[in-house]
Amino acid sequence: MLGNTMQKEQARLLKRSLDKELIFETTFEGVKEEELYLWHLRPGAFNRLNPPWNPARLLSAHPGVFDGAKVSLKVMGITWLLKHHDVIENIQFCDSQVKGPFFSYSHTHKFLSGGRLKDEIRFNALGSSFIEKELRRVFKFRHEALRRDLAQHKNSRKLKFLITGASGLVGSNLSSFLTSGGHEVDKLLRPKEWDGETRLDKDLGKYDCIVHLAGENIADGRWTKNKKEKILNSRVKSTELLAKSIHSLSSKPYLISASAIGFYGTKGEFDESSGNGEGFLADVVNRWEEAWGSLSVAKLRFGVILSPLGGALKKLLIPFHFGLGGSIGNDSINWISLDDVIYLINKLSQEQTFNGALNVSQYVEDFSKTLGKVLNRPSFFKIPDFALNILFGEMARETLLSQPKISSSLNFVDHDLESYLRFCLGR
Repeated sequence: MLGNTMQKEQARLLKRSLDKELIFETTFEGVKEEELYLWHLRPGAFNRLNPPWNPARLLSAHPGVFDGAKVSLKVMGITWLLKHHDVIENIQFCDSQVKGPFFSYSHTHKFLSGGRLKDEIRFNALGSSFIEKELRRVFKFRHEALRRDLAQHKNSRKLKFLITGASGLVGSNLSSFLTSGGHEVDKLLRPKEWDGETRLDKDLGKYDCIVHLAGENIADGRWTKNKKEKILNSRVKSTELLAKSIHSLSSKPYLISASAIGFYGTKGEFDESSGNGEGFLADVVNRWEEAWGSLSVAKLRFGVILSPLGGALKKLLIPFHFGLGGSIGNDSINWISLDDVIYLINKLSQEQTFNGALNVSQYVEDFSKTLGKVLNRPSFFKIPDFALNILFGEMARETLLSQPKISSSLNFVDHDLESYLRFCLGR
């Protein structure tokens, strides 16, 4: 009996010794505490604060922030159930674990005078040193991500958006950014056929801005005849259908359309004044842009959009983590951060004056070397060009092995590759 009592007391003392308290505080200049509070309550806020290198997934729609509301998440394969409580409007709200990987966990969000955000974390768990390190990574990212987003939302007028391709990497993150800023967002689910022969059965005139992002993924396999038809038709026919539907409107929304630097072809140095190049992608992009006809459109010629949430960077992280990273082609890349894509769309939609093409990319050499440095992994392997040709054929020759030097007239938030990679990978 005495032995059992001593064991229980030892277990209690051990568990108590694992108690940890962390505080993260940032002042957001020019932002009132009620603005900070309201931002955290809006749809999209969860996704914008979600660390992209290891994002949590909501298992059901977020119910909102009110006393007793429960949020179910999947984090690193583990189900985590949290409950909101002690909600005081414009002042604070708290989350506590109901079920999950911790012995106990609570997070108090405090919104203080002068635009101060204070996150207080208390937890008890095995492996507390590792967890503390990860939480510091996460909250460093969260506060910086919030600072960046708030700067972009400052003095923005609230608009009503329609987004096509809203389930993709750009569309889903753009939607979260816009809704967290108080904008209204509708998503156009892809019609069964973008055939261009009928008008969309949707009141397009009620929107302030339409962002057209729909298009078949160009980099997920060989360009067979069927694949090339999908790449072309998903862009050209969807645009023709939108254009036909918008032409008849007496009051037209502002139009922003995805495009690509593939417009210029595979070799050379180009800016926005350069003409159309040669090759399959150059033809696709040219026809894509021309499908808008005489409408005024901001056509954004994207380079490689970098984010650990998807696309090229997500695919590269696995071999690099296993020490098998290396260069492709001449190791140069025309890149842009996911946030810069989103921020540019936001800026253009607020101003609604630009019409024409913009190169949304930055040219950099030694890409794999920089990524290896950030991940602290070797990057000396090189995939032979002939192997890429065998695996991917024409797709490799026009994308992976082709990096013309593209210049842009724009200034970007993320203008340094290493700094951006450290931010989005929490390094």
